[in-house]
Amino acid sequence: MQSAIEKLRKYREENYRSHDEVIELWKTVLSKHNLSSLGDEKWLVLEQVFKCALHCSQQPIALECLGQLTKEFKSTSHRLSVLKAIIRERNSHELYWDDLNKGKFLSLLTASSLVVRTCFHPLGLIKVRLQTSTNGGLSTVHMIKQIWYKEGSLRGLYRGFPISLSSLIFEPVFTGILEQMRTVLKNNRPNQISSSQWDIITGTLSGCVAALIYQSLTVPLDVTAQRIMITKTRDGVHVTNIIRDIYYRSGDGFCGFYKGYMVSLSMSIPFNSIIWTMYWQVQAKLERIVPYQHNQLVAPLSAIIASLLTSLLTQPIDVLKTRLQVAAKRQSLWRTFQILIDERGFRGCFSGSLPRACTIVPYYLTMMSLYEVIKRASVRSISN
Repeated sequence: MQSAIEKLRKYREENYRSHDEVIELWKTVLSKHNLSSLGDEKWLVLEQVFKCALHCSQQPIALECLGQLTKEFKSTSHRLSVLKAIIRERNSHELYWDDLNKGKFLSLLTASSLVVRTCFHPLGLIKVRLQTSTNGGLSTVHMIKQIWYKEGSLRGLYRGFPISLSSLIFEPVFTGILEQMRTVLKNNRPNQISSSQWDIITGTLSGCVAALIYQSLTVPLDVTAQRIMITKTRDGVHVTNIIRDIYYRSGDGFCGFYKGYMVSLSMSIPFNSIIWTMYWQVQAKLERIVPYQHNQLVAPLSAIIASLLTSLLTQPIDVLKTRLQVAAKRQSLWRTFQILIDERGFRGCFSGSLPRACTIVPYYLTMMSLYEVIKRASVRSISN
């Protein structure tokens, strides 16, 4: 054990940050011995292992070190309070599923999603109307005025909101799978792949799996909501009419509710893979640039950059998805693309870009900022 202590002492003196080596020393040597003989140096050793464990996302080791320190030092100790604060103030890319109080985390996220969806539904409706319009010269402002004066501010802009809101019950499914996949992959990194490369793979695969399952559950609600959105309030069309129309008149039966399912996946999977991977990567990079006292700016800046780039990259797929889902008759993706080009030209592939960006960027800015606050607040309690 003495040689391990000497190595740790040398790392501290030389300010050598070999996190993986410190954790390995703890697992193979230190955790198997009584550290009481270290005297005053015990704090330094446990603190060193604690910080390295957090850096390597080894929450159990960090909590074990903190538990040992708590037994020997008063829980009111300022230094102990600092270590507890370090756990709670980490950004989301450093927090994993095992770190969280699951019930608190998922319930708070669902509540915040309800508020955010209520605020941003009108922009989503405008985006759908623009993408399905045959009039290429219709601007975002003109569409807002048209809905406002002809259909009413509240009834017009919140058309289809109850159906859209019903997908809220699946929010915990998406978030739970996303976080669980991150944790499983993080703990099973192959030795031949570096941590930075594995972080990218982890974010990408987690986003893929979560999006696949979430879309499989919510596409029928999405199809119904969008069909309602493109109808005017004065048309007197109700949800039951839309459901009957999708099931009987389209000629597809139950499959009609999954119209555009594959193109939905082709948009949702890359979107979620890109935005979450980019968000966590940008967040990690900004942490090295932004001073610690301004750490609260890291999450909003990361959200803006990730959501804006992802919105632009996936816009053409979103246009085709929307047109497929609202079409009265079944048609192929290629045929939908041909009709779009004939009506609007290649510029039509980016129709609705502004309202979509105005929806996505503020939406994810708000959601990811809340996500950070909620995730930190949901870190499992540390026993004194």
